[in-house]
Amino acid sequence: MKILSADQIRKADLYTIQNEPISSVDLMERAVTNAKLAMPIFYINQKILIVCGLGNNGGDGLVIARHYSDQDEVEVVVLNFNDQYSDDFKTNFERLKECNVKITTIKSADEFEINEPDFIIDAIFGSGLNRPVEGFPEEVIEKLNNYEAKRLAIDIPSGLFADDNDENDGTIFKADETITFQLPKLSFQFAEYAEFVGQVTVLDIGLLKSFIEDEKTDHEVLTERGARKILRNRKGFSHKGTYGHALITAGGKGKVGAAVLSSKAALKSGAGLVTAHIPRCGYDVMQTAIPEVMCIVDSGDECLKDDIDYSNFNAVGVGPGIGHHEETRFVVEELIKTTEKPLVLDADALNLLSEHPQWLDHLPKGSILTPHPGEFKRLFGEINKPIKRLEKIKDWCSKTECYLLYKDHISFLVTPERKVFFNSTGNSGMATGGSGDVLTGIITGLLAQKYSSFQAALLGMFVHGKAGDAALEKESFESLTASDIINNLGEAFKSIRHE
Repeated sequence: MKILSADQIRKADLYTIQNEPISSVDLMERAVTNAKLAMPIFYINQKILIVCGLGNNGGDGLVIARHYSDQDEVEVVVLNFNDQYSDDFKTNFERLKECNVKITTIKSADEFEINEPDFIIDAIFGSGLNRPVEGFPEEVIEKLNNYEAKRLAIDIPSGLFADDNDENDGTIFKADETITFQLPKLSFQFAEYAEFVGQVTVLDIGLLKSFIEDEKTDHEVLTERGARKILRNRKGFSHKGTYGHALITAGGKGKVGAAVLSSKAALKSGAGLVTAHIPRCGYDVMQTAIPEVMCIVDSGDECLKDDIDYSNFNAVGVGPGIGHHEETRFVVEELIKTTEKPLVLDADALNLLSEHPQWLDHLPKGSILTPHPGEFKRLFGEINKPIKRLEKIKDWCSKTECYLLYKDHISFLVTPERKVFFNSTGNSGMATGGSGDVLTGIITGLLAQKYSSFQAALLGMFVHGKAGDAALEKESFESLTASDIINNLGEAFKSIRHE
C-alpha cells in the first residue's frame, strides 16, 4: 500500500472530483459515511464532543455530527480562528443547523467551557497543515488532551503534519484512534508519534485507483497481499537440498539460547538444512533442544574463536549472543572481509561493527543489518528526528548496496534504491528477549532458499510480525515469548497463503 504525501493526496482528491466526476462536498459525504462504519458504537446518553476547524477537516466533523444528530448528547464546537471557512465547511454548517445538534462557535480558549465528555472527535486541522499549531487552537488542543474521554482523530490528529515533523514543536492532539482516508500517512509510521496517532484504521473513500497507481513514492506499507506476492509455493518434487543450507553463527556462555532461537527459526522458515556454529558450551544444549540442527563446534569453550569455511552454505546469519570477546571479533572480521555472499547481521555482530566502523566498507553487497534503536545509535550516532534518521539510512543503503531493517514500534526496511517498506504486522508483546534472534533466523532461512536479499528481508519482517500476532491470540502481551513467535511461524505462512 503506497504512502503518498499530503500534496499527492490533495491532487488525488482533485483528480477524483474532476474525473469520476463527483462534487467535493459529495466526496466528503462519502468519506464520512465510510468512516461511520469504522467508528466506535456510541451508546445512549454518551456525550460526544466534536471539535471542528474551519477547513475541510472541520467539514468532516460537521458531517459526522449530522450523522449522529439523532443522539441527544452530540455537541459541536467550532474554533473560529481566522474567519476563513472552506466552501464545503460552509455547506455542511448550513445542513447541520437544520438538525438537533448544539453548535457553539468560539474565538478564544476562554470561551471553551465544556463539561467532561465521554468521547471527543478531533476535526480541527487536516493533512494540509504545514506549520505548528499556535494561539487559541493550541490551548484548546491542550485542554482536550487533559480530558479522560476517549479521543478519535479524523484523517490525522490535529497538529501533526502528514509528512515531515522534524521541525514541528507544536501541540498535537493525542488520539486513542485515528481514522484516516484512503492511504496511511508517513508520520503514522514512526514511534515518536505513536502517542498521538493511537490505533490507525485506513478507509477507502473511493479516490480513483488509476491516479494512485501512477503516483511515484519511495514509501510503502507492506500488507499481506504484498507478502503473498513474494512467498513461493513448494515444488512437488524436491528434497532438502532444494531449500538451501543456512548457517547460524551465534551463542556464547550464558547466551546459547540466542543460537537455539535463531537456528530453530531458520529451520521453521523453510531452510532445507541448518547448521549452527557455536562454542563448546552450547553443543549439548543445541543438540538436545533442536536435534534437526547440525553443529560446527568451535574450539572456544565459552566464545567463538575459529574462522571456518563458509563456502558450503547458501546463507549466513551472525551475531545473536556472540559477545564482544577479542577472539570473536576476529571471527566476525574475517567473515565480513572474506565472504562474498550476503550476510544477515544482528545483535553483537552489529555492536562489533560499531566498534570497528571500517568493517562497514567490506560488507558483501546485499547484506542485511537488523538493528534495534540502541544498536542503530551505536552504529550511526544519535539521530532523534525520524525523517533525518530515515534519510541517513537511505544514504547508507545506497552507498553500500546493503539493506537495513530498523526494528521499532513499526519496523521498516530500507533498500539500496532508497525505497522504504513499513511493516503492518507485529505487536508490543514481541518486545521481549530473543525476538530479534528469531528474526535473524527467519531472514537467514529465507535467504538460504534463494530468495533475494530484498525478498528475504521483506518477507522475513512480515512473517516475524505475523507469527507474533498469531501468538498473541493465545497469549497475553505480558506472557508472549520469542519461542511463541517460532511456534506460530506455521500459522503465519499459512495465513499469508490463505490456507
